Amino acid sequence: MVMKNYFKRAGIALFILVITMPVTFIFVIITHPFWLWFEKTSGIESYGHSGPAEWCYWFVYFMLLACAAYVWSRIYIRTKRN
Repeated sequence: MVMKNYFKRAGIALFILVITMPVTFIFVIITHPFWLWFEKTSGIESYGHSGPAEWCYWFVYFMLLACAAYVWSRIYIRTKRN
């Protein structure tokens, strides 16, 4: 029972890690005006000739992972109570 639960949680975690990759790519491309504005106002290079900088993708990826982890933890806590 414990190992089955472990594999289920590991599978969910792997699914979240994989599904957030294309979502990150789409989100960063859609929000390219924000990255242009951010570069102009902060002076931090965020947008080059080939699109947003690599760190923009990593930043959004980790933010999406943090949000997904928060939602997953809330669901886990809620199901543990019932």
